[in-house]
Formats: sequence, structure tokens, C-alpha cells
Amino acid sequence: MTNLRKGVSPTFDGQRDTQQKTNTCESTGKKHITLTDGKSKEIVKLFASGRRLSCLDHHWTGDTCLHSTVSYLSRRYGLSIPREWAMLPNRAGVLTRVKQYWFSAKDIEKMLPLIADEVPIVGD
Repeated sequence: MTNLRKGVSPTFDGQRDTQQKTNTCESTGKKHITLTDGKSKEIVKLFASGRRLSCLDHHWTGDTCLHSTVSYLSRRYGLSIPREWAMLPNRAGVLTRVKQYWFSAKDIEKMLPLIADEVPIVGD
């Protein structure tokens, strides 16, 4: 019996197989993981550059489900991704209670090799 749902590829197994791929470095011959998913990669680049993000940043990050992306990155890569409640103005200017997320120093250290060529170094 096949389990086909409308709009879902028959090969989809519920996992995000396109999130990363393994490459082999030409100079050292060592394998390393590369992020390939555009949304996760953009969020990692923002976090690694020192930004704090909340769901109110969706209009310029392109991520309308930041909490899900944070959960995925946390589980997949073993990141702590600190978070706290904050009162931020929404688009109407009214203060709204939202969760803010950012990378700890250890998170940045873990993820920087995956995106090192694309993230500006902060503080130099």
C-alpha cells in the first residue's frame, strides 16, 4: 500500500535531506559538511554575524517560522541557540512580547566552518 498525499513527493521520508551535503576538500582530502538549504543558511549567516532575531524580522529574513528553523538547527547540529522573551514594537508600533534568538559563542564556532566564506567577521 502506498502512502501518497497530494503535493508530496513519493520519495519524501519526512526528513530534510537537502539541508546539507558532504564535500571533500581538494587540498586536504578531508570531508566537510556544507549547508545547502537556502533558508537555514541565511538564518545561520545572520546569527553567526551576531544578530538577534525574532518572528517580527520575517519581512526581511524571509523566514515566517523562525521558531521551527531554530528548532531544526538546534537538533540537527547540536546547538544551544540561547533565547529570551523581549518586548519589541510590531509594525503598528505596539510593543509585543516575542521570543528572540541568537547564537552563543560555541554555536558560532560550530557553524562558522559551514559558511565561513560568506559571513563578514564582526569586530575586526
